[in-house]
Amino acid sequence: MDLLTPRDKRYLDFAATITTKADIKPAIATNAGLMAREAEIWDNFNGWWTAHTDAIIALAGDESATALITLRDELLSSFSTTLESLAMLDPFTVRGIIAQFWNQSRFDFLTLMARGTKGVADAWRTSIVTALEDKGNKENPLDHKLVGFLMGPFVTQISEMEAEKAELDAKIKAATATPEEGEEEEEDAEAVDEKQIKAWKKELAEVKKTLKAKKEQFTAELNKGVDGLTEEGAAELLLKILHDDMQKILTRYIAAQRGQIVAAFENWWDKYRVTLTEIEGARAQATDKLAGFLKGLGYV
Repeated sequence: MDLLTPRDKRYLDFAATITTKADIKPAIATNAGLMAREAEIWDNFNGWWTAHTDAIIALAGDESATALITLRDELLSSFSTTLESLAMLDPFTVRGIIAQFWNQSRFDFLTLMARGTKGVADAWRTSIVTALEDKGNKENPLDHKLVGFLMGPFVTQISEMEAEKAELDAKIKAATATPEEGEEEEEDAEAVDEKQIKAWKKELAEVKKTLKAKKEQFTAELNKGVDGLTEEGAAELLLKILHDDMQKILTRYIAAQRGQIVAAFENWWDKYRVTLTEIEGARAQATDKLAGFLKGLGYV
């Protein structure tokens, strides 16, 4: 009702702050009531996660057949109970969130059981190095979840150099491009002198050289980071990564829920913003205007 106001006992109008359809989405996104409910979801999620971190780490080295099943049942049932009680996300959505997280992370849990917390980090390291060596791999190994947490500054430097390389390359191509047959050069395009182009090419060569060296250093830095982990550090890192994975899934579902609210209000706007009385009135005015034109032309 923050976005609606009563017209009478039977009808509602959009609030005075909603003057166009484009006003609906930001009004919902910044609505205090909605933000409070979403904050309640996050508070409950964080409390649930904290309560189960010990159970996750206790899986390390436990190769009993029932350990993984017990953890799975506990996570699924407790997560459903925690969030369904808020009545913000429907039960099927809540169960979909925890099921997606479990399916995404089950191999990490299996590795945790077999090799401990450091073994999980080592397995991630192996998959990253393998992907780097595989020229046909379409995924960027630098996007792996371990890299962001363990080598954030290093990866940032690579990203910045990649951006600088792309910018210089674009400048050189724009300055040296020749119009294709039938095309005319833009009159307002400023010509770049040869000296500037040579300077850009020299700078680009230096950036490429530095970037290549940085990428070749990547594996050594990754090995250094993983090998330097203690069991406690590896456990903390594992929990951070799993929490981040779960948080991303929950964020998507909350955004989707908010999108449904926006869609509902926008649908009401399309259907009811202009009333039937207003439509009929506008039609009557158009009819009278047309009749006047026809009379003036002598058709009636």
